[in-house]
Amino acid sequence: MSHGSAASQTPRCVRTLLADDSTEFLDAARRFLRTQPVDIVGEAHTGLATLSLLQALSPDLLLLDLEMPELDGLTVLRIMKAQPNPPRVIVVTLHDQDEYRAAAIEAGADGFVAKRELTTALAPMLRQLFGLP
Repeated sequence: MSHGSAASQTPRCVRTLLADDSTEFLDAARRFLRTQPVDIVGEAHTGLATLSLLQALSPDLLLLDLEMPELDGLTVLRIMKAQPNPPRVIVVTLHDQDEYRAAAIEAGADGFVAKRELTTALAPMLRQLFGLP
C-alpha cells in the first residue's frame, strides 16, 4: 500500500503577488487567475508597496506592471532580482514594444506579457516557468 503525501497528490499552487496601480486590471487579472493553479497572496499598487510585500510574503511569482507610482516596475525588478532567492517575475504591461520587452528581460524578468494578451499568453508561460500540467 502506497503512502503518498498530500502535497505530492495536490497540484502545485503558485503563490502570486500582483503589482499594478490599475484596479480595473487587477480585477481582470484576479478573474483570469482564478482559472489557473495560482493563489493570489497579495496586491500592491505602488513600487514601494511591491518591495515591502515581496519581503513579507515571499511569493513564487510576481506579476509586475512597468508604470507604477513611487518606483517604476523596472526599478522594482532590478532591486528584487539583486536579492537572494527572488521570485519569478512576469512583466504585464500596456507597453508591448520591443524596447520595453528588452529592458524588462535585461532587468531580470522571466517573462513579458502585453495586458491585452493576458488570457492567452499567461497560462502557457506559467506552465513553462513552474512545470505545471
